[in-house]
Amino acid sequence: MEANSSGSGFKWIISTSEVKPGNSAILGGNVAAFYTIHYTAIGVICMSMVSCFIVIIHIASTLFVTRRQISSYKDLSLRFPFYLAIADFMWSFSHLIDHVVLVIQQKFSNDGSVVIFSLSLWFCFG
Repeated sequence: MEANSSGSGFKWIISTSEVKPGNSAILGGNVAAFYTIHYTAIGVICMSMVSCFIVIIHIASTLFVTRRQISSYKDLSLRFPFYLAIADFMWSFSHLIDHVVLVIQQKFSNDGSVVIFSLSLWFCFG
């Protein structure tokens, strides 16, 4: 089922039969939308990784200056930003790999690549 926006020929609803390993990731043939979506996602993911890195460095430098260990904070609310930043950085890294591979290959990954992505997600999410 496809719906066009004001007769311009742009497909808003894409047939799910196009989403298969090895098929083109440029759904509906809309190259501009493909690159816009993925480059925007890569930019936002990179900003997220930088902000996580800044939080991790700030907390680590504070602990270094005060010569304390993260476990010396008895209250979880004091450690939570550190753990959250590490988890978000790892998730962002695995998500970044996914978008970069899609932009480079411009097709959905085959079974072998899916196993590698799965291992990456397993490692990053524990």
